[in-house]
Amino acid sequence: MQTTVPNTEEVRILNTENNTHYFFYIRTDRLAEFYKFLMANRNAGQPQSVMPGISGAAAYGLDCLFFGPKPGRFPAKDILDWIRSQQLAQLGEYPNPTVSSQEIEFALGKWAETVPQLLADGSERA
Repeated sequence: MQTTVPNTEEVRILNTENNTHYFFYIRTDRLAEFYKFLMANRNAGQPQSVMPGISGAAAYGLDCLFFGPKPGRFPAKDILDWIRSQQLAQLGEYPNPTVSSQEIEFALGKWAETVPQLLADGSERA
């Protein structure tokens, strides 16, 4: 896939269900924006969901970060864990307490309300 949108990076995320890496396109500027939002709106008190997958709002938030072809089935926890693994790169240090996957899921849903969803080519929906 040829992308022309600036701040695009291909990232590799492990699917723990089949122990295979998949490649996704992410807007790195959006990931930085998300981490700024997350740190300004910390809410670590979110209970872990008993349902598989993630909330619809968080799924929409992922569509505001990632774009392009995606596998039909991919464990949401693996994507949240990958975003969580970016704390040091995005913040320059690990916050205390570190950001949890549940906090990321909750913040994705709230952040998605503030930004447009990405189109398949990585540009912003009007």
